[in-house]
Formats: sequence, C-alpha cells, structure tokens
Amino acid sequence: MGQPLLLGWFSRHSGEAPPFRRDVERVGHPAPFLTDANRASGTQEPQISTGTTRSMVYCQSTKDGESPPKLGAGRWISFIVRGTMSSKRPLIFLVATFTAIFGFLSVATPVFAATKNQVLYRFCHVSGCKDGQKPLAGLVADATGNLYGTTQYGGLGYGTVFQLIRDANGKWIEKVLYNLCSMSACADGVFPQSKLTFDSVGNLYGAATEGGNYRDCSAGCGTIFQLTPGAEGKWSTRLIYTFKGPDGAFPFSHLIFDAAGHLYGTTWGGGTSTFGTVFRLQPGTNGTWTEKVLYNFCSASRCTDGANPAAGLIFDAAGNLYGTTNVGGAWGSGSLFRLAPDANDVWTETVLYDFDGNIGAYPFAELIFDAAGNLYGTANVGGDRSCAGGCGNVFQLVPDGYSKWTVKVVHSFNGIDGAYPDAGVIFDAAGNLYGTTPGGGGGDASCPNGCGVVFELIPDRAGEWTERVLHRFNGSDSAYPYGDVIFDASGDLYGTTGGGATYGGGSAFEIIP
Repeated sequence: MGQPLLLGWFSRHSGEAPPFRRDVERVGHPAPFLTDANRASGTQEPQISTGTTRSMVYCQSTKDGESPPKLGAGRWISFIVRGTMSSKRPLIFLVATFTAIFGFLSVATPVFAATKNQVLYRFCHVSGCKDGQKPLAGLVADATGNLYGTTQYGGLGYGTVFQLIRDANGKWIEKVLYNLCSMSACADGVFPQSKLTFDSVGNLYGAATEGGNYRDCSAGCGTIFQLTPGAEGKWSTRLIYTFKGPDGAFPFSHLIFDAAGHLYGTTWGGGTSTFGTVFRLQPGTNGTWTEKVLYNFCSASRCTDGANPAAGLIFDAAGNLYGTTNVGGAWGSGSLFRLAPDANDVWTETVLYDFDGNIGAYPFAELIFDAAGNLYGTANVGGDRSCAGGCGNVFQLVPDGYSKWTVKVVHSFNGIDGAYPDAGVIFDAAGNLYGTTPGGGGGDASCPNGCGVVFELIPDRAGEWTERVLHRFNGSDSAYPYGDVIFDASGDLYGTTGGGATYGGGSAFEIIP
C-alpha cells in the first residue's frame, strides 16, 4: 500500500470556523476514507472558498480508482466531523472500530515520580464563569513571578485574558485583565486558544481564533491583540490586526518576536489556498501594524508542502523559521518545514519531514532546538497502538546536511504513561525534557480514559530516553492539560488544564519536585 492522496473535505457551511481540535473528544484521529463522490468525480484536491469549515477525507489506497479500505480484522476506521465554536458541541461520526476507542492494551508499567501537585486556581469559581473557563494554552510569567494566560470561554462567554498573583501568604489571586468580545460586534475577537507573548517593555500579545470583522469568514477570521500595563494594576487593550481570509484565518499559534520587533505566527486557514499561512506583523511609527504573508500552505499539488498549521514557529541562529503543519505533506498526516528568507524578503519553504502515522501523525505543537541544533516536538497520534490510532510520541530530528534530517522517536506513549500530546516540550538545564498529555495516565470514575499527565524524559549517554510520569491528574485535582509547562527559578513546573478541578472549568497548577 503506497502513498495516500488528499482527496477532498467534508464541508459543513461556508464561513464556519475551522475544526477546533480541542472541542472533539479523544476518540482517535480521522483514519483514511474515500467518499463515493470523490471517486466518481476523480477529485483529488479540494476546491473550497475561503472560510469554509473542513474535515479532511483521505484514502488509504494510492491507486486512482482503487476501492476504499474494507473493514476487517485489525483495522479501525473513524470519520470525525467537528462542530464549530459557536455550537461548542462537536459532531462525531464513528464509522467502525476494531480497537476499543481510547482503549489501552496491556503495556509495561511506567515509572512514576514522587512529586506534589498544587492547584493554584480553579476556573469557574465565580458565578457564570466570569473568571474564565477552559484554559487551553500554557502560561507565561513576568519578572516578578506573576502568571498570565487565556481561557477559551468564560468572562462574557467568549474567553478571557487573566493574571495570577501570589500574595504574601502564598495564595494565588486571579484577576481578569480583559474579556474578549468587549468591543462592538466582537471586533476584538473571541475564543483565544494560544499562549501569550511578552515584548521587551512588558506588553502582552495574543491571538483570538475567531471574531473580528464578521463580514469575513462568517464568524470572523480572528484577531491579534495587545495588552499594555498601566497604573494601579490596570491594563489597556488594543486591537492590532484583524484577519480577513486571504491574509490568513483562525490563528491558533503562539506568537514570537524577532530582534527587530516583528511578530510571527501561523493561521490554520485562509491564504490563497485556504489551508493556512505563515505571517509577519511589522509595527509602524504611528502604532499601526502591517501584515505580510510569508507563505501560503497547500501551494504544492495535493498539499505536499503541508496544510493547516496549528503550531507556532521558532527561529534558528540564521533567521530561518521552523514549524509543523497538522495535515498535508506526502502522506497527509502533517509535515515539519523550514522557511528561509532571501535578500529580497522572499521566503522559500522546505519540507524536512513528512509524518506517516508510524512514527507519528497530526502534530499540533511547536518545536524546540537543543544546543546541538536537533529539533524536538510531539506528534498527536501514531506510534504505539495501545490507543486507537496510536498514542502519539515525542520525536527528535537530527540534521544531516542542510535539507536532510533523520527522525528518531524519543518516547512513544502507551496510554498508561500518557496519550495524545497536544503541546510541545521544554528543556531543563540538565537536558531533560518536560511536557504534558491531555489523555492517558490511567482511568478512574472522573476520567475513564485518563485525565492526562505531566511527564519528564531523561537521556542517557547512549542517547536513549527514559520517561517518568511526574503527575497523573484525577479530575478533582484537574484534568486534560493541553498546554505546555514552564519553570520557575526553583525548578517548579506550572501549567493549565482544560477541565476538572471542582467546578469543571479547568485550572492553573504547579508541580513541585
């Protein structure tokens, strides 16, 4: 069986939001499937107007006209159609399963570390979730140790930007800095899912995945906003850019700065092919920001250059950008790419790796470099088949020349030690890796399929890695950590969860070694 073809999309209504991954229960990734309409028409590439919601349809077969895969022993096929943010309720269609969905087979017992988990704040503590609900991104910290993040919902119902301050008694106090949809017609954006970014003078920048100008993308194509600290702990908010579709739509990603103060990020949709972009925002002297699309995905036939990037970007020392796409590539399961600028500010994309499902598939997370120039990241599914579709893994890419990279699996999750990682990993000073998975960790009454874990990966001199589970969430102490973790000066880890924690609105947590 050869290379799968990207054949088309299941389309709901033009202008709806993209298929938000975190509104879908973890029942396994869409497996390849060919529609009769595609077969009859011979369609191999989507022809969809900007802003249309899409759930991908693939064929496991590579020969034109070949029948779709039949169900049989050892095969599971699932077809997921995701609902929109406005409905807040995904539509899930399961065609057939062989492996029990989210079921874990017999696996080796992982190593569990003796650490302490402290819940810093439980969201939805305030009536009506005015304090925020469902933080999906990780946290950022200022120089004094205050923590900042976003919630997808809560506030006015469209998400918040929040601050956590530790008082003299060690108690963390939450303060909502901004309620999304405070502007008329939600011109400031709604439903933020990305991590915030500080500039050099203490301003915060973030992305709202929808909202903005509702004439574009029906529900709005998303925005970029800035928060500026003022006197007496007050913050002012300013909209710095509104996406319109051809310039990008639905920004999921964490933003990054270059040395000149330009912002870089990705959009899941929009662009010339409607399959996402890499963009740059340049500040002007009058306070306005100008956007330039550096790359439009699905510019190559059958989207072999990648499609629908969900992750943020990183720079190398030469000023090249690196990132991942959630789908597309040679196998339709995502890609890892580099963008290199020339003297005329024209950026050229090179696909460094195509995910194939065996090593991993459908990456959501941004990458990280080690000191030797190797790249590390996570794949949401694939790898160990203890979970339906594979439990996902942590991978390493080692450069062997400028354009050739060798992939190595650092760790494959098996369900008990974690499953379906959404976020990337971080290093400590000793070279150990840390991250989260929103699934796995062992089930109980609160989370039959596991509430997720925080993990550590420790390398030995031979280059092999050993995993330690630092904490297994149980629902009452939080559940489903989708974002990454950060360190404080003492070596404690901080992050968020999207659910659990008494009120069901998620939490901010601390892991103490």
